Amino acid sequence: MFVVFYPANVLAINNFNIDVQSGYKINEEGKAHITNTVNIINNNPNLYSKSFIFNIFGQNPDNIRIYEKGDLLNFDKKNYNSNTELRVHFKDSVVGIDNSRTFLITYEDNSLFKQTSDIKEIYIPKLTNTDNFNNYSVKISVPTSFGEDMYISQEPRSVMNSADVNEYLFYKNDFQDSGIKFIFGEFQTFSFNLNFHIENPLKKSSVIEVAIPPGTALQEMYYKEILPRPREIKVDDDGNWLALFELKPREKLDIKTSGYARIFSKSRSLIQPKASTLLKNTLPTQYWQSEDPLLKEAASNLNSPEDIYNFVVNKLSYNFDRVKPNIERYGAKAAFLSPTDAICMEFTDLFIALARAKGIPAREINGFAYSDNPRVLPLSLVADVLHAWPEYWSDIENNWISVDPTWEATSGQDYFNSFDLKHFTFAIHGIDSQKPYSAGSYKLGTNPQKDVYILPSELGDVVKNDIKIEYKIINSIPFLKGKLEVEFVNTGQNALYSVKPEIFLSDKQYHTKYIEVLPPYSSYGMDVEFKWGFLAKYAPAIIKIAAYRTETEIPINKNRVIIFQLFIIFLSILCILLVIFYRIKGKNKIKINEIYKKLQKIFTNKRKHP
Repeated sequence: MFVVFYPANVLAINNFNIDVQSGYKINEEGKAHITNTVNIINNNPNLYSKSFIFNIFGQNPDNIRIYEKGDLLNFDKKNYNSNTELRVHFKDSVVGIDNSRTFLITYEDNSLFKQTSDIKEIYIPKLTNTDNFNNYSVKISVPTSFGEDMYISQEPRSVMNSADVNEYLFYKNDFQDSGIKFIFGEFQTFSFNLNFHIENPLKKSSVIEVAIPPGTALQEMYYKEILPRPREIKVDDDGNWLALFELKPREKLDIKTSGYARIFSKSRSLIQPKASTLLKNTLPTQYWQSEDPLLKEAASNLNSPEDIYNFVVNKLSYNFDRVKPNIERYGAKAAFLSPTDAICMEFTDLFIALARAKGIPAREINGFAYSDNPRVLPLSLVADVLHAWPEYWSDIENNWISVDPTWEATSGQDYFNSFDLKHFTFAIHGIDSQKPYSAGSYKLGTNPQKDVYILPSELGDVVKNDIKIEYKIINSIPFLKGKLEVEFVNTGQNALYSVKPEIFLSDKQYHTKYIEVLPPYSSYGMDVEFKWGFLAKYAPAIIKIAAYRTETEIPINKNRVIIFQLFIIFLSILCILLVIFYRIKGKNKIKINEIYKKLQKIFTNKRKHP
């Protein structure tokens, strides 16, 4: 007796044990050499396998070879949809309980590897019919030249490192829901061109703030140009970069920005938020109804950010039909009540509301995210429809942690424990759930044009970071105090963090504060008071100013100070003498007048009485 063995056949599953070991060896060029070692063990003494069907899903196998005991086996190949079916024909029969046969299925594939500017990606598709295998393991070997693994969508069971390759081991359960994605490299670089259209509707001049993409713990910005040049760029409590433009009454202005963004997968500790900001990031808002009894009850059963994340992923379903411009935002409560009608905003709002209900600071990131899923590709490519994802504050990491429940719900990949390099932040909403508006939202007119252009790119030529030091000395009180006005200007294209200005008055250092962040095209001013002393007794011989990689020295000419002080003294004495002189002259004038009047009176009396 015999059966033709099909992996999906229940009879075959009960009568055979199938173990598969897959090995993926990726070479330096990204080509994958795959070897599947298949072992079939008989469980029934009367049945044996005459052929075997092996399905390869989501790959483009080439140069297929099948071996048993060193001999090539014949096979039939069929392609349909994204599946390649291989029917292997065995040359002989293996009969008897516990007897087995082992054969190899080898092929090559160029479709599993992709390089985009600075990063390398490998994607191993998910398995089909996993229940047909008793044991299944996958070992993936990657050259060490690919660099550090910055993102793995599923935690490997083990990692073996050597001088030439890194090996990652996975089991059957790791492939149940999705494939495994790897990202290697330090960062992903995007080039961007963003346009903003603003208007001053008032009858008087007004300053308008425009939120440009900021530097964050996961993002480094390089601005080639901002035209016209903003009057100033300031940083708000949430970390947004707000460019200030002064507009005349009724004036309209088009602003063009361009540059590069480097996106990292691991957070960098750059700026620590204020305690007051974290407190505000736990409060309810219009779309984050964290005090609503329904949401508070749901949150009461969730004990961690990961519990909240999993709840949102499992609760909501993505509605692809709602992905369009100017879509209505439902908010957390409405999303909770209508879980099958969600898009990224609802996934994000519900996560934030539940986190805040537990007292965990959480906020929304609004921006651009590039997806390989054609149904959720960023519509900003054509219509400036952007993406939203949440962040929560971790006391353990002492940093904001980005997660994306929307992408796990649509891809099946874990975006809580690992974050990829494809999320580009435009604006941060923490204190306010809507403002500042992100790039792509500054429109004028009924038929607004496309304003967001983003592509993976190499980092182009950038201006080296540097600081320009401008200063001015003011003699506020000539004999007692002088004042030094200093301004530190960032002349580079990206931000500087934790800048410590140093000011020395001769050998004495003046204590200054750290500049937490100095965005490009921005400046930071400070005043330094010091003593002159009488005849420049305490005047510093030299003032040295240093910040970042720039320093300048201001020599103090004591003789000039002394001459100035003596001149002031001379003027002061001269003024005093003039006052005294006029006072004396005034008094003498009074006495002369009195004597004259007395003499005039005497002569008048003599005439009357000769």
